Amino acid sequence: MTCPACTAAERNPRADEFANGCLSCQARAMAVTRADLLEDYQGAAQRLFGDKFKEGHALVKQWLAKVKQRRFT
Repeated sequence: MTCPACTAAERNPRADEFANGCLSCQARAMAVTRADLLEDYQGAAQRLFGDKFKEGHALVKQWLAKVKQRRFT
């Protein structure tokens, strides 16, 4: 995590602060909105992350896990 919004989101993954241009914030936004359930998730992620698709997708999965974990704690 490199931005203050991501640091705050470590405590609360559903935090509604996002930093413009932060790959992790973009991934967290996709995770909290459950964009992974979109019929064309791969297309949406490809458009959002571009050449950083693999890294972005990995971050989406990490944030999804954190959001789910937070729900049960």
